[in-house]
Amino acid sequence: MFLEGRRLVLDAWAAGAVTSLLLEEGVYGRALSGADLELAAVLAAAPDRRVPVFVLAPDVVRRLAATVTPQGIFATARTFAPPEELSALAARPSLSLAVLAGVQDPGNAGTILRTAEAAGVDGVLVLRGSVDPYGDKVLRAGMGAHFRIPLWEGTEETLASLRRSGVVLLGADPRGDTTVWDVAWPPRFALVLGSEGGGIPREIGALLDVRVRIPIYGRAESLNVSAAAAVLLYAWRQARERAERRG
Repeated sequence: MFLEGRRLVLDAWAAGAVTSLLLEEGVYGRALSGADLELAAVLAAAPDRRVPVFVLAPDVVRRLAATVTPQGIFATARTFAPPEELSALAARPSLSLAVLAGVQDPGNAGTILRTAEAAGVDGVLVLRGSVDPYGDKVLRAGMGAHFRIPLWEGTEETLASLRRSGVVLLGADPRGDTTVWDVAWPPRFALVLGSEGGGIPREIGALLDVRVRIPIYGRAESLNVSAAAAVLLYAWRQARERAERRG
């Protein structure tokens, strides 16, 4: 994965995900002199992390940059977490996952990742047919969440395997039988979020244990998928914290 911009690169660095650094020569010079303390610390730690640093001429930066006014800070970084980590997580007594099943809008996908990380879920599973979670627009909308929460790629079979291991599959569905106010959140669950227009794909829907709807009190037909994710994940978080307070 290729990253551009100070905030994204530093978020990836803090998470230990950076595999190489690419700095415009002026940026590199300021870091080397100590004028940029944050980047100076990164450069000092790079040898111990075995992260190579490449210095770029301004014309190379202009060719690489996707922004009009590039900051001259780029990196390559690791992407999806290994599948065996998901298998190990699924064996624990508690598990919380958000699942993207056909989500296509980059802004929605990035916002869901940001919300999932903020709500404290264990990870996000991105099913085939969803937008590339490492695309530029998704990364920008995610505001660094990609590097603070595990992401896995998977298929319908990945979801079926989780279900066979005892993980309860809940789906966000405006026609669901159970409302968000009434759902009983199990200790191990995966919340499936479908596409903006078509909802959860039929083959994925066939695996669901519970379909959860968010009541609409005004005239809107529905919430968009990122708003629905926020409502549902924070409803889960509230239920969990209440249960913990009760002991």
